[in-house]
Amino acid sequence: MSARLHLNIPLDGEMTTAKGDVRLQNNSLFIKPLDTTLQNLSGNFSFVNGESQ
Repeated sequence: MSARLHLNIPLDGEMTTAKGDVRLQNNSLFIKPLDTTLQNLSGNFSFVNGESQ
């Protein structure tokens, strides 16, 4: 897995923004509410403040 992260932390009290891109290369992902693991995941996704795009 590789990722890029951009943080915007305003000094005037406005909301901090976290944006990023993630690249999966045959990774596993454990999904706790389902108590299951997905395996061999590959692909890309982006996120802004915890919401995937």
